[in-house]
Amino acid sequence: MKKFVSLLLVLVLAMGMLAACGGEGGNDGNSNKAVKERIIVVTEEEPAHLGPRTNSVAQGIPNRLIYSALMDYDYDTATFNPDLATEWEWLDDLHLKFKLREGVKFSNGEDFTAEDVLFSFAQTKTDSTAISTMAWYDDVNSYANGDYEVVLAFNYPYFPAMQVLCGGRTYIADKTTYEKVGADAYQREPIGTGPYKLQSWTTGSNIVLERNDTWYGGQAKTPEFEIRFVQEANSRVIALETGEADMAFYINGNDADRVDSFDGYHIERGRAYKYYTVCLNMQNPKFADRRVREALSLAIDLDALTDATFDGQASVMTCPIPSKTEGATPIYGGGTGKWEYDPDKAAALVKECGVEGMEIELHIASGGEFKTAAEIVQQFWNKVGFNVHIETSKLAAREPAASGKPWEASIRSGNASEVTSILIIYDSAFGSRIGNNDDKLDKMLDDLEQCYDLEKRKTMIKETLQYIYDIRYTMPFAEVDTIFGIRDDIEGCKFSPSISLWNLEAYNWVIYED
Repeated sequence: MKKFVSLLLVLVLAMGMLAACGGEGGNDGNSNKAVKERIIVVTEEEPAHLGPRTNSVAQGIPNRLIYSALMDYDYDTATFNPDLATEWEWLDDLHLKFKLREGVKFSNGEDFTAEDVLFSFAQTKTDSTAISTMAWYDDVNSYANGDYEVVLAFNYPYFPAMQVLCGGRTYIADKTTYEKVGADAYQREPIGTGPYKLQSWTTGSNIVLERNDTWYGGQAKTPEFEIRFVQEANSRVIALETGEADMAFYINGNDADRVDSFDGYHIERGRAYKYYTVCLNMQNPKFADRRVREALSLAIDLDALTDATFDGQASVMTCPIPSKTEGATPIYGGGTGKWEYDPDKAAALVKECGVEGMEIELHIASGGEFKTAAEIVQQFWNKVGFNVHIETSKLAAREPAASGKPWEASIRSGNASEVTSILIIYDSAFGSRIGNNDDKLDKMLDDLEQCYDLEKRKTMIKETLQYIYDIRYTMPFAEVDTIFGIRDDIEGCKFSPSISLWNLEAYNWVIYED
């Protein structure tokens, strides 16, 4: 173990020192050209809040510009680079030391110190969106050595810790302001150390960010950055067609050629980590009999479901995790990667179990692809003897604590790149939608998180994926390309499919006026 950690340390430090965070901002060699004052991006969903613990893409887009993390992860090269931390060192399997960047200020002028790091991470221990991801973090035994060194303690070895520390749930907040105004106010008017700061937030319309002149990375090249909320995919396309927007997130595959035909715009696309899953609540007695779950799984033609939901612009999954992920290998169909579709056998199992006409509520969030997928699943399940009703509402409205009536079945999307972060939805501590109550699966997930041996991990991942497939509480069905429409003349915008995971270096984006 220690040999592996030492090797990991050498590699990480070598990679980290190759790149400095942020660059020199406005030093682009075109200082005599007029810069477009505001870059406008349209996306499908408004964030619930802008607090430093992000658990959705909607929050992640603005938060990646407002906040900073200890490190930055380059998804394309799989390397860790300095951010608020300039160096790091594994002291042993349970302690990771960081040297922090000096002279950094929050956008309100407060100094950044080790106390802000410890405070921010302590908040994850009681935050519902972060508590499962940060269960490894030992806030009691973590400590600061002065203002610019911090040692993070672990409750147990945790392989993906460094990736977790690159943002999302571990952005750093200003302790002084947070304690003064409280969590709710801070989430609405965030203070960070990133290249931009909040200028305004008009609910239901847009968020406008302005350049943070105290940013340690230099100066963002474009003064303002606007994020508009446009739920309908066709309306996002129209925003490009009319020149209203400079970039549009999440273009439907069947609109790609249309956007490519617009004067001054083009499509960027590539395989990403986003995927969709049909879920059954493991704590619901309706699904306690594996034969019922098998009937529900055999009733669905994953190829037809994927093709119809995404107009042929998505790939059918061959195992419970996206194909780009560590350890992904064909699991379905005895290793062929082909899901078994057998509606006759499904109908026979329904009769055998005596559940003809069983009512099932299928919960979905709003969004065109969820509605389409739900209607198709409804038809498949009704055909073999179930009676399925679709219920659409915001996820928070159906969390057990909020409603007292958690979902039965649901369709969810996931978007993570690290295998244990993807599989965390099956952890009992996660709770949402799947509602795991399987001690064996919990143990498999815990063991995988704590394993640093790369060869051993391959076997463990395969065994875990096989078990998830065998118990049939989920039917992961489609992994989708990330598709964006963007202006031809945006400079500094390096496309990456992982941009959907907040790899948004928009401080480098610039459009020069004619």
